[in-house]
Amino acid sequence: MSKEQPLSRMPELDALRGISALMVVAYHYLYRYIELYSTEAEAISLMSLGKYGVQLFFCISGFVIYWSVQNSKMGMDFIVARVARLYPAYICAIVFTYTMITFFGLEGREHDFITLIKNIVIFHNFLGISSIDGVYWTLSYEVVFYMWVFIICTIFGKEHVLLLLSASYLLITGGNFFIDTPILKSISEKVFLYKYIPFFIIGILSFKAWEFKHIRNTDTLLAFMVILISTYINANDIYIYILCIGVFYLLVNGKLGFLNVKPLTYLGMISYSLYLIHQNFGYIILGRLESIGVNIYLGAFIAFSLSVLVSTIFYYAVEGPTKNFLLNSYRKKINRSEPYTIKKSETI
Repeated sequence: MSKEQPLSRMPELDALRGISALMVVAYHYLYRYIELYSTEAEAISLMSLGKYGVQLFFCISGFVIYWSVQNSKMGMDFIVARVARLYPAYICAIVFTYTMITFFGLEGREHDFITLIKNIVIFHNFLGISSIDGVYWTLSYEVVFYMWVFIICTIFGKEHVLLLLSASYLLITGGNFFIDTPILKSISEKVFLYKYIPFFIIGILSFKAWEFKHIRNTDTLLAFMVILISTYINANDIYIYILCIGVFYLLVNGKLGFLNVKPLTYLGMISYSLYLIHQNFGYIILGRLESIGVNIYLGAFIAFSLSVLVSTIFYYAVEGPTKNFLLNSYRKKINRSEPYTIKKSETI
């Protein structure tokens, strides 16, 4: 990957996103579903590692969102782009999932219509509102991350995003150490993203290393302090930190070209829609297949294939067209002539 290569055409990012999606799907279908519902199979312990695909998603998000900030001419550009990216597919996904569960049933995951309406607030789980689909919890963290990036860029300037995110994390860490209260921990997690901000920082730091070929010493020092402290505090997850750092080191040094294969880049392209719809939809399919004696591995393959099919429809019918429409409408309103077309490497 050369420096001259446009970031919007980084197939390695799509491939990484595709791998992240595969990890999460494997976790849900071959571990979590078996743990919750299956009476015929045992959960595959190795597949439990698939849950860490979320952390890899957060790293990718940090990388690409900082790129988006660099290319935003004004704060409203960033806000409109994020809303257009997240909300149309999300709204369709919650309606789709709610409808599927209502018609076909899924024990313990049924919700009333009022809960469906409340899920429109994308950070609803921070307010104690249950999700139509459990995977939506990550979107709350994404939205809060976007909020902090916007605030920092507006008040202090885009060049200070990494510095201030790292410094605030270190301050919160100290606060949690000296004032160990449930309220502070809740605020730290939901407002300051205490558990996950280090992964966003890995992405931002990697982008700066790739795009600018230099990082100021203060930024570098604080960012690595965040990662090291997080690794120490969350000792059980040390391997995911090492994995993410290693993957992004290879990315910024152009060593992941071998991932540029159609299946992975395609999954990366539809990964947001796939992430939104695969869990409960897949559980319904797995349950029906298991009830007629289908092997769990074959069932998982069928559920995955159908989820990819539905996600493809979502991408081409909802995610891409609505984002293009909203952004082109916005550009027209502020008198910008260049049309917008969806970029494959944009992330949630």
